[in-house]
Amino acid sequence: KALVWNSIKFNKKETKITPKISSALDSLVTILKMNKEIQIEIISHTDSRGSATENLNISRARSDEIVFYLIDKGINAPRLISTGLGESRLLNYCRDGVLCLEEDHQVNNRVEIKVVEIMK
Repeated sequence: KALVWNSIKFNKKETKITPKISSALDSLVTILKMNKEIQIEIISHTDSRGSATENLNISRARSDEIVFYLIDKGINAPRLISTGLGESRLLNYCRDGVLCLEEDHQVNNRVEIKVVEIMK
């Protein structure tokens, strides 16, 4: 089961890793370095604002940026899977055409980390 990494929050429609995201990712780096047998999937989601294609591209870029960051910090690429799902798995009622508060949209803007395999 994938866990939402709540401290990884991208700005609306942004893919850039901010200092706050960097700090959260450094914690993930520490975990991965201590557990060298773990392979993870980074799953990025967006809210429903904008086109489905745009949101899919944004989520893919976010996951890729996280993977690049982890590789740059010394995590081996085969241990990392990048997945962007756009707005395909919303957690609430905030779909196209529904008026929502910003806080409700932010629930859908999330990054999940999933342990895929424990390699031997």
